[in-house]
Amino acid sequence: PPADPAGLRRHGQIYRIPRDSREAFYVSRWGVTLEGPPPARRRPLGFRFPVARILASRWSMNRIEGNRQDDEDEFDAELKVDEPAELVTWTLKPGERVVFRFPDFIGMSEDIRVRRITSLGITTLVLGRMIFYAAEGPGTLVLRTTAAARVSPDETAERPAPMPKLVAWSSGSRFAIHAALTRID
Repeated sequence: PPADPAGLRRHGQIYRIPRDSREAFYVSRWGVTLEGPPPARRRPLGFRFPVARILASRWSMNRIEGNRQDDEDEFDAELKVDEPAELVTWTLKPGERVVFRFPDFIGMSEDIRVRRITSLGITTLVLGRMIFYAAEGPGTLVLRTTAAARVSPDETAERPAPMPKLVAWSSGSRFAIHAALTRID
């Protein structure tokens, strides 16, 4: 669980970026509907992670400027996804790191730094992946779930979840494996 449970929030199918938001956001051009100001297309991640970005349709992203409240013609930007998907934001403190699956990545504030982690350790192979992506704060990370989101402050978050449904976790999270195996198996 995150150090500050208030940093993790479910937004349902709509996440609103207010026009008085101090920071600029980069959001996906695919997988979400963006309603609001006409965005500028940018490549905030440069040429890093080309295969993952092309496969996840995140090669270029829309930039939504911060501090737009002075312009009367500006309005809030809304990110929308179709049901049953939901949007989740994780507000990171300076130095806080979150590990996530790249296909679930929808957007980030401009101060977030993203990097790739490659590991062949047995503990990461148990999770079914060799390549992970991590976002480091300060800033806000926007992720999409494929169904109703369960976040760590929820009472239901203690129940086991299938690994393919795990979207993101704090870099300090501990995992346990529950298996009904015996010596005969």
